[in-house]
Amino acid sequence: MEILSYLFKVNLAIAVFYLVYRIGYRSDTFFTLRRYLLLSVLLISGIYPLLDISHWFRQNEVLNDIAVVYVQYLPDFTITAPVDVAAKPFPYEYIPLGIYAVMAGFFLIRLIFRLSKIIGFRIRCKPVEVNSLKAYRIKNQESPFSFFNWIFINPDNYKPSEINEILTHELVHVRQYHSIDILLSELMCIVCWFNPLAWMLKYEVHRNLEFLVDNQVIRSGIDSQSYQLNLLRIANNPSPILIANQFKKSPLKERIIMLNSKQTSKMKLVTYTLLLPLAFLILVAINAGSCINNNSGSEELKSDMSDDRTVYTVVDEQPTFPGGDAERTRFINETIRYPVVAQENGIQGRVVCSFTVEPNGEITNVHITNSVDPSLDRETIRIIGSMPRWNPGKLRGVAVPVLYTLPVQFRLTDGSESSSTNTYKKLDKELALPRLESESSSTNTYKTNKFVIPDGRTVYTVVDEPPTFPGGDAERTRFLNENIKYPVVAQECGIQGRVTCSFIVEPNGEITTIQITEGVDPSLDRETMRVISVMPHWNPGKRQGVAVPVLFTLPVTFRLQQ
Repeated sequence: MEILSYLFKVNLAIAVFYLVYRIGYRSDTFFTLRRYLLLSVLLISGIYPLLDISHWFRQNEVLNDIAVVYVQYLPDFTITAPVDVAAKPFPYEYIPLGIYAVMAGFFLIRLIFRLSKIIGFRIRCKPVEVNSLKAYRIKNQESPFSFFNWIFINPDNYKPSEINEILTHELVHVRQYHSIDILLSELMCIVCWFNPLAWMLKYEVHRNLEFLVDNQVIRSGIDSQSYQLNLLRIANNPSPILIANQFKKSPLKERIIMLNSKQTSKMKLVTYTLLLPLAFLILVAINAGSCINNNSGSEELKSDMSDDRTVYTVVDEQPTFPGGDAERTRFINETIRYPVVAQENGIQGRVVCSFTVEPNGEITNVHITNSVDPSLDRETIRIIGSMPRWNPGKLRGVAVPVLYTLPVQFRLTDGSESSSTNTYKKLDKELALPRLESESSSTNTYKTNKFVIPDGRTVYTVVDEPPTFPGGDAERTRFLNENIKYPVVAQECGIQGRVTCSFIVEPNGEITTIQITEGVDPSLDRETMRVISVMPHWNPGKRQGVAVPVLFTLPVTFRLQQ
């Protein structure tokens, strides 16, 4: 679950930063620097898990380097299941998340209650002018406090000199917006309520703010001894608000010790320069694992070529399931099961799984290239991993490794269809042309992972809606029939064969970056590129409803008639 991953990263960062702070910075007297340090810890810990730094770990692949890998893009295999499930086991896996949500909700409600209490004080307390400052009169012996630009005090309880010290103290809180620090630390404890280091970090925020204010009060000219005695006099006064900035805020003993301590040597300021690289290293270290996992599909594809071999998808003889497509359909119908947890939670969608059919027919490198839910992903991988050995694909009569992509559509029905009525969409037959054979849309190739072209843009190959020629496949076939010309020089020399041309269909439908990925002869290559370049704008491919650039591969076979 994404929430668990986020919480893990946040709490890990808090633990590391707190330990570093505790060891290296807790006892110095650079209170302002320490305040900004603690604020940075709160903000970085909460924000960095949301940042995507995967591009730091992804190599920029040039189109020419990766266009040799093709993908046979099979039609959807749809697994349906009725919405009503006869037996719904208790979802025990959600118990920890439920406990977390209940406790986080409790602490959130507690914070809201305390904030509403401050607002209640603001409404009930009468404004009063104290030493030319606007404040709000509180009752009895309650300790003075402030929240943002509101100062609460009962001037009748203190001498004029004591009032001056209290107001000087609270004005520092007000002018430096210390309430922001307190609210951020409270929110951190709501999110990370189970982490004791989060609560200890909150304590450090409060502690340092009081040290900072005490230091600035003394530097303003107020007598240190008188100020300390004033702290002691009101130490036993009740605290009406626990999240506000309070004059008598604990730890009182530590505050008095810090008031009488010597200033830290400025040489220690050098240690603060180490925090930025430390934060950077923590961010990279914690995200590196997830980035590697996110790119695992791409790495698995490349692993096939790590021993200098090429994985094909456009071959003379495609790999086949033992017994053919009908037998493959029967095998999937009988073996695959719609996960119960996915049915109970209404999870459906298309899982795209890629695998390599080895020369010996073995299926390897099974991995998800388009995920929907872990339960659906695992079921798709399980069924493909349990398939028997296939009849291998062949190129020029030699068995070669071939990359296949199988989209599996999991779809919940309203109960009118039985869960056993799995549907399979048949492949369109190959189009027959007088002098030209253009592979149908089922053999147009799509890479299973996205790649980066030289200008840094990301080009997709697995999308929700593939790009289409205006009018569909039949119109595209007609366009090719009418526009392509078999080069005379190739006819005279008896040259024929299949030219594979790749191009990008841009979000506006324009065709760009046309290049030959498997050539036969310069004349045939040029003619293929020419006819593709004069095509009208296509209907662009879409991913999550947004038009995106998509890589499209069109194999065109030139064959001389007998």
